[in-house]
Amino acid sequence: MTVMIVTRLTMALGLALFGTQFAQASYEAGKEALDRNDAVAAIEEWQPVAKRGDVNAQFALGEIYEKGAEGINIDLIGAYAWYNLAAAQGNEKADTAVEQLKSSMSPEEIQDGEAQSIAALGFWFRSFTGQDEAAFQVAKAAVGERNQQQNDNSAALAEQRAAEQRELIAQRKAEAEAKAKALEESREAAIQAAQAQAEEAKRQAALREQQIEEQRMAIAQKDAMSDQAEKDAARARLAALMAKQNGSTAITTTTMPSVPQAKITKIEPVPTPAIEKSVPAQAEQTSGEGMSAKAEPKQPVEPLKEKAATDAKAEAVKKAEPLAKTEELTVADAAKPQQMEKVAKAEPTLTDEKSAALASLKKKGSLDNDAVEQIFEQAKIANLDTPTAQAEIEQSIVRIEALKWSLISGAKGDTAAPKLNKVLMSKMSPVQIAEANRLASEWLIERQSEL
Repeated sequence: MTVMIVTRLTMALGLALFGTQFAQASYEAGKEALDRNDAVAAIEEWQPVAKRGDVNAQFALGEIYEKGAEGINIDLIGAYAWYNLAAAQGNEKADTAVEQLKSSMSPEEIQDGEAQSIAALGFWFRSFTGQDEAAFQVAKAAVGERNQQQNDNSAALAEQRAAEQRELIAQRKAEAEAKAKALEESREAAIQAAQAQAEEAKRQAALREQQIEEQRMAIAQKDAMSDQAEKDAARARLAALMAKQNGSTAITTTTMPSVPQAKITKIEPVPTPAIEKSVPAQAEQTSGEGMSAKAEPKQPVEPLKEKAATDAKAEAVKKAEPLAKTEELTVADAAKPQQMEKVAKAEPTLTDEKSAALASLKKKGSLDNDAVEQIFEQAKIANLDTPTAQAEIEQSIVRIEALKWSLISGAKGDTAAPKLNKVLMSKMSPVQIAEANRLASEWLIERQSEL
């Protein structure tokens, strides 16, 4: 406040001694020159009167030096000096211009502008007010105090802005850290959920494998019992036949085990020629000599029984071998025709429900559309409803489950999944591959809202 009062009193004193008519004429002449785009002439008209304290000329000079003109380069320091002198006389536009210039000037440039203002003020005091050096120093100190106050205000404002900036940076940093932490927690939760699902799938696969193994053991035990029963039935029939040949029917009732008739009928009867070759016909023993039908055989009975059993066993083995080979061909050598038949029976197109589900899944930004579409297509490569297909599926539950999860992982963007898929599918039949893809497609459909 003191600065403004001292400055304005000093300026008022100078203006009182300055010819107002001369100043006004020079200012108008400068405006006319500027209208003619002759900035150099305008400056020549305004500078003398501006140095004598004309506020209008000072402001006009500040504008020319701030913006530049034809033949005049931009001079922010000069503009600041003239604006500063006009502002010291109460010109509000000049005061606003000074504040705007400070934002684009360095501290050194501002200091130079202040020095030019003081130099012009000293010239004005000495030349036109008639005051001595002491009065000039008082005015100079007043201007310096004003400038210092403005600088202090600017520094305080700059510090306030810097503090606000630091606070904003700290707030953004805290928000970024919180977001990163939440993202990491979400990622960890997703990993734990996937691990839990994998463990559960592994446990279920092990349980299924155990159930399958138990079923296999039960079937093997049943087959062993059936084979034993058939062997016992064969021995009993052989014993009965030998007893009949020897004329002793009592052996049939005492050695015949209790075996279901269905099992006994599967055994082919032992041909009698095997025994006829070992035992001479009783008819030959009686012919020509008049002996009775109950004549004693020429060979012991026990060796005959053993030989008959051996011949019957060999005959059964011969008959079983072609059957075993036929079954082996049916299972192993006919695998390729069966697979071709399964491929031929595959579904031609997706159902409306699965087509809608596939379209919905392909809209998910988190899934690999090509991998998802391939899963739905691979699920159609074989007919899974036949007993033969179900048997193939039961033979490879663990590998099917592994391929299912690998396919799901690939659909969710895992780049290592396709390589694992190829390794797994190289050891699987088309039916098993189709089943794995079917399970993967059902999993994606059930959880599409979570993806």
